[in-house]
Amino acid sequence: MIGVHFKPGGAAALLGVPADELAGQVIELDAVWGGTVWKWRDQLLTARTPDSKFSILERLLSHRFAQRKLRQRHGDAVAWAVDRYMAEPDLQTITSVSSKVGFSHKHFIDLFRRQTGLSPKVFCRIRRFQKVLLEVQTRAEINWAEVACSCGYFDQSHFVHDFSKFSGLNPSAYLGRCLEGEPNFVRAA
Repeated sequence: MIGVHFKPGGAAALLGVPADELAGQVIELDAVWGGTVWKWRDQLLTARTPDSKFSILERLLSHRFAQRKLRQRHGDAVAWAVDRYMAEPDLQTITSVSSKVGFSHKHFIDLFRRQTGLSPKVFCRIRRFQKVLLEVQTRAEINWAEVACSCGYFDQSHFVHDFSKFSGLNPSAYLGRCLEGEPNFVRAA
């Protein structure tokens, strides 16, 4: 098995389909790229070493990226916004970022959603939640109110709502099921 992990907003540049059309679904690659993927699949299957498999995959991605780069618009503005949101998920507002990239609020949200599959607001909520998970991993004792405040939540109910929405668990249940050193994974039961 071989796979590709994209940075936020990176998949749309290669797939050639707006990310919001694919979000929340499992779609076979041939449904997006057509029958050309079978040639690449066969090459990957016949390659003898992991290095040769990675070389083939790299050529495929480089080829697709070169084709898409000619047609991609507004990618730099969204990439800049993603960088801001990654660096400071609890400090950036949609209005402040959209005005810096030179788009209206509504147009910026549409561009961001098409490239990342998420609205800027949801993207930042997920980033803030990820910040919580990382912080919990570094603390010997957990004071949930302190964690919530240090990660940019304004109140406990907002924090608990996001935690439950994104993890499927309340914060206390998460602590009992999280895997040490792996904040994005929990025991199944």
